[in-house]
Amino acid sequence: MEEKELQEALKKEEDLKAYFRQLKSVAVAFSGGVDSTYLLKTAHDTLGDQVIAVTAKSCSFPERTERGDPLLRKRRHPSLCM
Repeated sequence: MEEKELQEALKKEEDLKAYFRQLKSVAVAFSGGVDSTYLLKTAHDTLGDQVIAVTAKSCSFPERTERGDPLLRKRRHPSLCM
């Protein structure tokens, strides 16, 4: 990644954190994939306990998701499976 691209990515991340701070609390739709994992981590790093991960029960998700994703349990993220 070139320096310019790196600076643009860091700016986007700072903008995302600023947006989270404006909201003060967020619920992140969590699938366990790369995108929702990044979003959840960034939200949690910014807002701490004011973040909850929400996962929908679905036959398209592995059974482990319904029992609580191991990543969420390991990092002690509050979560809800509906």
